[in-house]
Amino acid sequence: MKIELSGAQCQALLDYVKISEDAEQIAEGEFTLDIYDVEPPLSMQFELCAGGIDCLACYEMRYSDALDGWHLADRLEDPAQIQRRLAAWPLLS
Repeated sequence: MKIELSGAQCQALLDYVKISEDAEQIAEGEFTLDIYDVEPPLSMQFELCAGGIDCLACYEMRYSDALDGWHLADRLEDPAQIQRRLAAWPLLS
């Protein structure tokens, strides 16, 4: 699903995934990224595309005391909701 981002937002995102411990490039132009600075945190797989990103998968994450860590929870499938959540992320706001 297409998530529209400005050129500056795309560049900020690309710069961030290159240095973040919470991101990984899995193919040319394709990344995974965990975003802990939104509530609840998100985990995304996306590709860069003209005018934004193509979000291949997006999940909310929840913390588990039993697992002592974060895990994937609810899948997000509404592009407008994902766009709002990304707009709340300080990196892109």
